[in-house]
This record gives sequence, structure tokens and C-alpha cells, in this order.
Amino acid sequence: MKMNGTSSWMPSATYQKLFLAIVCVGIAAFESRTSGDFEIFLAASSDFFLGANPYEELYHQWYHYYYDLLFLSLIYPLTWLPVSIAKFLWILFLEGTMFRSWKLIESWLPARDESKGGLFYERLVLFIASANLWLINFHLHQLTPVLLWLMLEAAQETKRSWRGGLVGFGIALKVIPIAAIPLWFLRGHWLKLRNAVMVVFAALVVPFLWTESDRALHLLESRWDLLNPTNQEHVFDVDEESFHSVTTWIPTLTSVEARGDNTKEWRRHLIDLPFPQVHLLTRIVQFLLLCSVLLFLTAPPWQPPVSAVYEWAGLLTVIPLVFPHQQIYSFLFTFPAMAWLIRNGWFVPKPQMSRGLKALSILAMFILNLHLYLGAYRSFYNHYKLVTIGALILLWCFYKTKPMESRMTDRT
Repeated sequence: MKMNGTSSWMPSATYQKLFLAIVCVGIAAFESRTSGDFEIFLAASSDFFLGANPYEELYHQWYHYYYDLLFLSLIYPLTWLPVSIAKFLWILFLEGTMFRSWKLIESWLPARDESKGGLFYERLVLFIASANLWLINFHLHQLTPVLLWLMLEAAQETKRSWRGGLVGFGIALKVIPIAAIPLWFLRGHWLKLRNAVMVVFAALVVPFLWTESDRALHLLESRWDLLNPTNQEHVFDVDEESFHSVTTWIPTLTSVEARGDNTKEWRRHLIDLPFPQVHLLTRIVQFLLLCSVLLFLTAPPWQPPVSAVYEWAGLLTVIPLVFPHQQIYSFLFTFPAMAWLIRNGWFVPKPQMSRGLKALSILAMFILNLHLYLGAYRSFYNHYKLVTIGALILLWCFYKTKPMESRMTDRT
């Protein structure tokens, strides 16, 4: 342990790493005994290689498999292992992506003021603020940590344009990383764009090497039937109470019919509109949120950004708000914005956040952790879509901390 003149203390780097390793192995061992989405992935992988259509099967009674065939092929060797061991290895991999994402964000943030406490304390605050989002992803064996890592790795401002292919792999896997394409276009990162498109195409085509072409095409069509954005369930997104994002929140506010099989009887609609109007209003709000990404640009298009991390953190925070079928684990994409707010609010030489903005950002992060810290009332949080509201508050706080240099550029 280290001591200094102010009698503060913190564990040495060696003790921190040892403690984290023990905790991570313990979490992986514990969560490998619970049910989660990786069981669906493994079952879908087995079905694929047994000749079934995984996109037409229902897993765990009512869940579809939505991801690509290449992913099923990559994880197929894990189907030869006992399920608990396969899940254990998957959770360890998720934890590895967490540490890598954390490292990338820390290296990208503004310089910190060492007189305001060591990096250990900042990391502790950030973990408390994001614990629910990480732990729920480990608990449910989710893909979100992988997608976040792929996007952060590809977003780094380096000459390694091959990293654009990581986003391409992510797009083929779960579509969501497609959000990176407009930002790269506005920043003129043409090589990353090209590599992303090439890898998307390759990821879709490669499974044809071991799959009969007609069957592979039929599987791609089946997947499109599930993902088609014109499907009603992608706008009136209320089948499950645990769904969030504006595709769920807007219908619950504007239609008495926005209810699923397990919806509580408590009123939550402010007005009852016909379905076509609810559909239109939801699309408008989605469009406005997508356009809000432009507010996070720190320099005019096709010029180097004042702060790339700020632009990417804003983009990532918008993702779970606009895509349908988002659950609490998807809001892990707000992690970079949390890191930015914590660094700029408490750990930089000249914090630019007022007390009111700090309080509002703490409220937003608390709301995003309610499922962990006050889990007994999660049915209330889900019913009134508090996670969506918390993410919107966080997005507003994040916008208010736009780098001063870019604000000066905006005025000119």
C-alpha cells in the first residue's frame, strides 16, 4: 500500500491487478452457472451445423437468434465443451473486453489533475457509476461489451486504418456499430470506411464456403425478416417490459394500447393517439436523436476534431436510445460518456461543470444503476422506462460539457 502526506492510501498496482483477477475469475465462475444469452448462441450454432435454420427457431421458449452466421461458426468449437465451461470462457472474454475498453477510454480522456486524487479513486467512482451496466452484461452473457470494444478500438485516431474492419465485423454481427459510418464520413476517414464495408461483405460471404449457397441465401433472408426496420414491432416496441429506448418510451406515453403480456395496470400514457400517429411521432423522435449526434461534433465536417473521444462518446450514448429492442445491458454504450463526465467534473485542473450539472449527472448515473442498487423495484423502473429517461438526462449533461475550444469554433 502507498501512503502520502495527506494520509490517504491506496493499494499498489500489483495488489490491484491480483484483486481484479480474483474477482473476475469469481464472477465468471458464478455467472457460468446462470442462464444467459450465450446458451442461445451455442444452441443456434449447433442448429446451424445440424442443418436447421437458427433464425426460425425459438430458444429459451420465446427468444430469437438475431446475429450473423460467421459468429455461429466462430463459437462452434465451444459447443464441444460442457456448457458451463463454455460460458465461463465467454464471460472471461467479456471481462477482457471490459479492461481493454477501459484502457482505451482512459488514454483518450483529457489530462487529469493528479492533486485531486490518484487514478485509483477515479476508477472507483467510474466503476460505481457503471457497475450495473457491466455486471448485467456478465450475468446475461451479452454481446454488448464486445461491440463497445470493437467500436472503441476502431475509433482510435491512428494510421492503422485496418481497425475500420472491426466495425465491419460488428455490423455483420449485430448491425448496431453501423452508427460509426456517418461519423467516419463526416471526418473523412475513407480508408476505415472502405475496410468496414469490405469486412461486412466478407463476413456475410465467408459462411458460404461451408454452407450450400441456396441454404445460406435462405438463412440471410430469414435474418432480414427479423431485422427489417419496417416491422411494426421495431416501432411499437412493447412486447417485453424490460425493453427501453424511444421506440418503447414514446408509445408508452402516447398510447393506452402500448402494453405487453406482463405490463402492470398502472397508467403511464399522457395521451391516447391512433397507432399511425404514434408510429410517426416515434420515427420523428428517432430522427431528431440521430441528428443530435451533429451537436457533438467538435469541428466542422472533414476537419480534424478538437476532441475525438467527445464525439464518439456522444454517438455511443445515442445508440441505445434510437435502436429498438434495447434492454438495460445495451446502455453500457453510455460508459464513455460517464467516464468523460466524471473526469471533467471532478478530476481535471479546471472543471467546467457547475454544481447543478454535476448533481444532474449523478442523478442520471444513479438512475442507470437502479436495477443493481434498488433492484426490488425494477418492475417500477421498467414500467415507466426510467432507464431511457436516465440516458436522456445523461446525454443532456454530456452535451453541456462540450470542449470549450469547439464551442469557440461553433460561435465563429
